[in-house]
Amino acid sequence: MNAPTPPEAVHLAPSRQSFSGLAGVECPAWVHASAIALGERGLLITGAPGSGKSRLARQMIDLATAQGLFAAMAGDDRVLLRTAGGRLLASGHPAIDGRMELRGLGIMPCSAIKAVRIAAVVALLPPDCGILPRLPLQNAQMIEIPGSKIPEYGLEASTALSLPVAKALISLAAADYRGEILQI
Repeated sequence: MNAPTPPEAVHLAPSRQSFSGLAGVECPAWVHASAIALGERGLLITGAPGSGKSRLARQMIDLATAQGLFAAMAGDDRVLLRTAGGRLLASGHPAIDGRMELRGLGIMPCSAIKAVRIAAVVALLPPDCGILPRLPLQNAQMIEIPGSKIPEYGLEASTALSLPVAKALISLAAADYRGEILQI
């Protein structure tokens, strides 16, 4: 039996108030994004089609796994966001569970998890958007999605795909609950 076709996802519009365009989104909502688990925490990656969301997710999963951290895809392309107990949760559609699309390579298998609590959002932005912070990893802005408040980082899409930035994002997402940053 075939899984149903994934629903249309909302393409988010970045702004000065929310790099990702997520602020104020009513949950549950399907969004165009990738969600990964790093340890017990999740990272939601947003951006325009072709901006590198899946590539960054795959790179971070591979880097984290090589360092001995648990890492898996929670959803690619179409991600369901919902809130529960003041937490933002993300999961993928069953039709694409355990797979991700890498531009130029096609649909690839990947390690997967059914859902993850999102600890931070990374918005991949075009260089000419006019809202990029100079030091994005040191200047998170807090966004509120009804029922949950989380940090959001706006990064130029091409910069986010660099190895040092991917490592820094893993450290941010994998920070433990005491706020200590893991060194990777």
